[in-house]
Formats: sequence, C-alpha cells, structure tokens
Amino acid sequence: MKQMRFLGFYCLGLLALALIGSPRSANANELSLPATSTAFLGRTIDLDLTLTATDVLQGVQAIADWDAAVLQGVNIAPATGAGEALEEADTVVSQIDNGYFILAAVMDTDPFDEGSPEEIPVGSHRIATVSFQGVTEESSTDINFVDDTYSTTELGPELSNLVVVDSLSEGVAEGLMLSGGTVNVLGIPPGTLSVASAVSPAPEQADIAPAEEAVTTHVLLDSSGEAVQAYVIAVQHDDAVVSLVGASLGGTDAAANGAEFVFIDDSFANGALIAVVMDYDPPFDDQSVSGTAGAEASVASLSYVLNGERNRTNCDVDPAEPGDDIVTTVSLVDGVFGDPAQENIIVIAGQSKNPELVSGTLTFPAYICPPTGFLSKAFAAGGELVRVDRGADGSFTSDGGSFVYLPDGFGELVPDVAGAPAPIEAGIGEVFPVCFYYTSPLADNPDGIDQGPGGNFFDGADDDDPQAVSMAAAYDAGLSCLGTYSIDGTVTQAVGGAGGAEFVNVSCEDTDDGGSIVIAIQVELTPSNDGGTLPPTSDWLKLIAVDFTVNDSAACGEPAQIRFQDGVDGGQNVGINNVFAINNFSVPAENTVSAVINLGSEPVFVRGDANYDGLIDIADSVAIISSLFLSGVHQFELPCEDAADVNDDARVDLADSIYELNYLFKSGAAPLYPFPDADTDPTEDELDCVAGRACN
Repeated sequence: MKQMRFLGFYCLGLLALALIGSPRSANANELSLPATSTAFLGRTIDLDLTLTATDVLQGVQAIADWDAAVLQGVNIAPATGAGEALEEADTVVSQIDNGYFILAAVMDTDPFDEGSPEEIPVGSHRIATVSFQGVTEESSTDINFVDDTYSTTELGPELSNLVVVDSLSEGVAEGLMLSGGTVNVLGIPPGTLSVASAVSPAPEQADIAPAEEAVTTHVLLDSSGEAVQAYVIAVQHDDAVVSLVGASLGGTDAAANGAEFVFIDDSFANGALIAVVMDYDPPFDDQSVSGTAGAEASVASLSYVLNGERNRTNCDVDPAEPGDDIVTTVSLVDGVFGDPAQENIIVIAGQSKNPELVSGTLTFPAYICPPTGFLSKAFAAGGELVRVDRGADGSFTSDGGSFVYLPDGFGELVPDVAGAPAPIEAGIGEVFPVCFYYTSPLADNPDGIDQGPGGNFFDGADDDDPQAVSMAAAYDAGLSCLGTYSIDGTVTQAVGGAGGAEFVNVSCEDTDDGGSIVIAIQVELTPSNDGGTLPPTSDWLKLIAVDFTVNDSAACGEPAQIRFQDGVDGGQNVGINNVFAINNFSVPAENTVSAVINLGSEPVFVRGDANYDGLIDIADSVAIISSLFLSGVHQFELPCEDAADVNDDARVDLADSIYELNYLFKSGAAPLYPFPDADTDPTEDELDCVAGRACN
C-alpha cells in the first residue's frame, strides 16, 4: 500500500487528503507546457498549462520552476468557468513566485457526492494560464516540472506533480508524464518604417503638359502589434526629379489616434523631418499607434509633384507602345536632417528603437495617347476639325481618314474626319469659338445592316443611339466663357426634324481661378418619327460651338485648357456629369479630350501707348514722367515697359517722354516699330510687357 502525496494547504486551513489504495501501473496522463515560446523584454507572455487525461481524474497538482534572472513570473490564472475542466472543482489553489508556480485542484471534497461526483473528464484540458515577463533579452530558460522542491508555506510539505485517479495519487513513478518547455527572451522588435510606393495616374496626352497633380504617399509603421508611444521620421527625395509640396499627419492612423505633439519641418530642399508624441499632455491616456505585418499603420502623409514634364508616348508612330515611366526613390535616412541630425526611431515601452527602414518609389507614367474617336463613347473640345465634302452620289470624299454614313432624312450634314481637335491659337481680348464633339459607336454590328464607306452604320432602331447629351467642363484662369453659341453646320442642327434639336442650353460661370461650363442637348422633347436621336458615329461629330475669350489675367506663353469634369454645378446646386442618354438610361462618357488654347510666347503692343489705354496722346508722356519721378500713390506703374520705350533704346527714361511730346506737338518722328499697329518687339532688351493684350 502507498499513501498518496497531495497538497497540504496550511495557509488555507490545512486541507490534508490521505488516500490509500493499490499501486497503479503507468499510463499516459500528462502535464505539459508549450515546447518553445518567445517572450520580449518587458512584455508579458501567456502560456497554457495543459492536462491530458487518459483517466477520469479527481484532482491535479502541478509545480514548475525556471531561471528568475531570465524570466519573471507574473500570474497564474486557473482555467475555471465557461466549461473548463476545473469549473466544478471544490478547491483550487494557485501560487506564483518569481521563479516557480504551484497549482492544485481538488474536484470533490468531503462529503463526497457519490451520485454525481465532480471529476476531470478524459481529454486534453487547459487548466491554467501562466503569465511571464522577459527580464534579460537575448537569453533563454527552461520551465521544468519539479518534485519535492517547493511548498505553499514555509513549514508546509514539499509538493510533487501528480494526478488523482480512483482516489490514488499518480506521480512520475506511477507513469505521469511531465513535459516542460523553453522560453527565449528577445528584445522588443525594432519594427519597420517603410515608404509606400505610389503611382500617379497617366494623364491624357496633349500639345501641352496638363497641370501636374500632387501624388500622395504614406510612411507606414509595422511594430508587430507593440504600442508605439512616439516616433521620429526623416524622409529624403531626389529634388532634381520631384518637389515635396506637403508633409502632414492628415488622414493617418497617428492623427486618428490623437497625437498630441507634432513637429514637421519640410523646409529642406530634399526632405522633411517629422517628430510625433502620441500622449504629450495631461491627463495621460496612453494614446499610441501600432501596426502589424500586413496591416501597417500610417504615421505620416507626404505629397510630391513632378519637376518638369513627364515622358510622352509617341502617338504618331506607335500609340500602343507607352513611353518610359519616370521613377524616383523616396528614402528614410538617418543623420541627414535636423540640428543635431536625427535618426528614424520609434518609442516602445519608453525605449527608443531603430526600426528597419524600407524605401518606396514614386512613379509617373508617360502621357497616354488621347482617344482617336474610334474607341468609345467620348467627348472632345477644341478647334475645328478638317471637313470633308459630300459628292453628288451621296458618298464622302477627303484627303484621307474615315467617314460617317448617314441615311436619307438627316439633312445635308457634312461630318468631321476622325482625329483629336486641333489646339486653338488666340490672343488676349480675342473672341473665339470652342467646338464640342462626341463619338458614339454602335455596340455591335447586326446582320444585314447597311454600312457606310467608313465602316460605320446606322441600324434605324435607335437602340444604341444617344437621345441627349450633357457635358460639364472646367476651364483655367485666363479664359472667360461668353455663353453665346452656334449650332450652324452641326449634327445638333441636322437631327430632330426641322430646326434641329429641340432643347439646347449653355450655362457658364467665371470665377477668379477659372470657371465652368455646362452644355445640355436633347434631340426631341416629345416622341415622333422624324429622327429623334443623335446618329451613331466612330468619328468626332460637332455638337455645338461656344464663344470664349482670353481675359487680361492670362499670361503670354502659358497655354490654358478646358477639361471635362464630372460634378460641375449646372445651376441650382445640381452637379452635372458627362453622360449620354441612351434608351432612357445614362451612359457615362468613357473618354474625354480637353481643349487647348495656346497663347503666343511674346506679347504684342503699340509703341508709345505707355499707359496702355489704346490711345497715343499726352497722357502717355505724363505716365512716363510719373513712373520715373513720382513716388507712393502718385507713382504710375507702367503696364508695358516696351510700350513706354518710345525711342526703342532698350530703356525707359526722360528721353522717351520728350520723344513722344515732339511727335505729338512738334511734328517729330513717330514712335519706332511696332507703331501704329500692335506687334511684337523686334529689339532684344530687358524690358517686359506683363499686361500685353495679345500674344504672338
């Protein structure tokens, strides 16, 4: 007979169980901890204490120890409740010290409930969670189950690992298996800071470079889930390729989590320095930001613009072969920015970490070729396209290109050859028409449909033909829309029966930085049988020509554009989109081609018109004297120095005023060319003409 060794709970009232029975043979009951675990310095790790029971058990006792210089015991929480194995235990005692833990559970104490005693069933059970904290980084310790070493009180018995089977204790000698584990303690991971690569959209190619939009990228943090209390970011770019136009926390996880101290210096020619403390002001609420692999946190936002122009696709030779992308690197660098020079760091648990730094790229794809009119439902704006003539037999002729076939009943429309509209040449003060076009190829080619010489066709059923269009565009500063228009010679005039389309509306709104235009055309307001749709076409067909002018705010040599843009206000605060109305549904324009208005690079002026009022008189002489000798509010600022250089000696002085007075009142020589008509200055000099009313 052997007396069972079980826990003596002196500090809990001296619970003593002495269960006597026959020795048991070995079996596979087992106490175990994870074989290998990783803890980080200063961070808590939870390990499962597992009991694998091959018998029904009435109790369990587990004791283990470890190197306290490497690992500190924090807590042991018996797994009770929610159906855990020890939920019905009558007595559970747990104790953890810096270098060991003890767990003991008695399922059913006296008086025993013989009808339905509490027991640990057969199976694998988590009986406790043991929490540790790393003390010494880059070290390891074994957690071993040990017998006859520790007790719950100073005078209590030394305890052993055992389970109770049929009221008999079973320890290592009777077959209980004990499987400890190893914990490796590492330093807190340094984390990773990386620049997210970004790609700018490829804009539509035009004769001029469109205004370059800023490309925004983010600095991303992967801290392996650790709470980051603060960080410093030093980011560098190639200032020969891009310029930094903004650095902020806007739209980042750090901003969303309430960063309380933010320092940003983006005054460097080729970079920026950002410092952030998440919780800086009392009451201290432990704000932090953290990121895990695959779900990095955004901790900085950076916006760049390209210096110079993108590369271009050779649309004339091979439109399908794109030009070369411009790719530049944005790097995180140490020891470059700040005084003293700063490093990239993240702060975790009060400790600074030098994270791994990963660079990113900014890509600016080459301009893509604009639609040619054969690709999709599209809108275009610009100058007049080449015209073709209709022959006596009803066919179309031209020097090349493709044609639109219109059956009888659509009038004598002369269509436009496919191809993007040409840029418009205009001068300041000049009024000029901007033509608006559409393409709308049929979706497919039904059998038996008559086709024209250009391969286009009209099915007569109107299933794919536009009933109406709405266009919305924004135009650059320097342009003004007059709102007047013409549909003479357009498809709008030719369709819809006598008089053309039944509803045409143009509304414009000028603003300080440009303006907007909305165009609406509906072929018929009421059903009829006289051609109530716009014809299908794979060529550009002109819908309308709207009058614009170049105002005095335009600068010579700075081309302006009219760009199609969804959401433009059409009046009554209603946003208008670029759409076709087809079969009573809206179909968005798939492509658009902007209008380009080119101003000459040199201003034109009339020499002698010093005050630039369009007249040559004594006021011009007075303006010259005022600009030279008066001051303050009385000084006249010459709008065009070239015009005030009456004698064309490449400078403005008293002689110019005398020269003009002699011409006006003493039959002296006339001002030198350009005079009396406006033109550019034939003389190379340092004088300017900022207010030139027109450009060549």
